[in-house]
Amino acid sequence: EKRRQNTIAARRSRQRKLQYVRDLESRVQSLAAERDALITKIEKLEERNEIFKELL
Repeated sequence: EKRRQNTIAARRSRQRKLQYVRDLESRVQSLAAERDALITKIEKLEERNEIFKELL
C-alpha cells in the first residue's frame, strides 16, 4: 500500500512539474510575441520621429 501511494504521489509530482514547464514555455512564447510587436512599434515610431526632425 505504501509503495502504491508513493508511486501515485511520484506520478502526480511529475505531472505537476510537466504542467509547470508547459506553462512557462507558453509564457515565454507570449512574451516573445509581445517583445516582437514592441520592437516593430519602436521602429515605426523612430522612423516617424526622423521624418518630423527633417520637417523642422
